[in-house]
Amino acid sequence: MTPAWYPWAGPAILITIGMFLIVMSYGALIQSNRSGKHISGVPFFGGLFVFLGFIISPIKWLAILALLDYSYGMFVYSLLSERFKRNKKK
Repeated sequence: MTPAWYPWAGPAILITIGMFLIVMSYGALIQSNRSGKHISGVPFFGGLFVFLGFIISPIKWLAILALLDYSYGMFVYSLLSERFKRNKKK
């Protein structure tokens, strides 16, 4: 007989690592803005760990929390801003 927490053991480890990386990325972003120097976080990996953790968990719809990683939004923003810059030059 397996314990009730068994389906959450692996996902909990992945989600914890992912949330740690997301918090550290936000910390690096804030420190980078304060100091004026570039301090690199760990982009995409925090969201990836959270996504994988929730995909293998019993509650799969929570995988949308992977979007808490700001790097996904910044990636889309950089793609769109480059496109708009090219359109303005024409």
